[in-house]
Amino acid sequence: MSYQPPPYPPQPPPAAAPRQRPAVVTLAAAVMMAVAALGVIGAVTILATVGQIVERFRAGAVRTNASRTDIDNLAAGIQAITIGTAIVMVIGSVLLFALSLGVLRGSNVARILTWVVSGLGLLCGCCGIIGTIGQTNVPSLDAAGTANQTADQLGRALQEAYPTWWLVFNGAMSALQMVGYIVVAVLLALPAANEFFRGRQQQGQPPQWQSPQWEPPPPGPG
Repeated sequence: MSYQPPPYPPQPPPAAAPRQRPAVVTLAAAVMMAVAALGVIGAVTILATVGQIVERFRAGAVRTNASRTDIDNLAAGIQAITIGTAIVMVIGSVLLFALSLGVLRGSNVARILTWVVSGLGLLCGCCGIIGTIGQTNVPSLDAAGTANQTADQLGRALQEAYPTWWLVFNGAMSALQMVGYIVVAVLLALPAANEFFRGRQQQGQPPQWQSPQWEPPPPGPG
């Protein structure tokens, strides 16, 4: 029987079937999209009401002892901070939505960035709730730490400028987003998610080929 050398080049092994995305990953991405939607809704609500809040503040501030310049400066500061907050919320929502798409594709980098964003989101949510509570009880002290009548009057005017529904709405939105961030972080840390992202990462690595080992033909009959 004649010797038949193995075929060259060697045929690559069949590609492994793609790993099925577990339900916990899909649910995490859905929660991320929901949190992003809440951020956009909150930003639109803030932008829609900032003019009303500023006007209410001005109407209350003109009855105080504050000068027109102080009232204008404080009103401009309120408007700038509110608009800046809305812009940050929109940017954060867009980033979170983009990360949710990466999570659905099994990107481990997107999962790590999602944990980072979730931590920052929890911090911002805590600040938002504290700020909402603080708006209902604004302390007004001058640089020396003693009560200042004009500053106290402006503080009260600022408190009255925010409608009650606005404070409740922002507090509820912050709380819901914080819960969403916690849920996402936990879901992406479950064993099923770990196995999915680890498998996707291994699938993205090129196979290690080794040069074929040629064996000499068997010796003929002596």
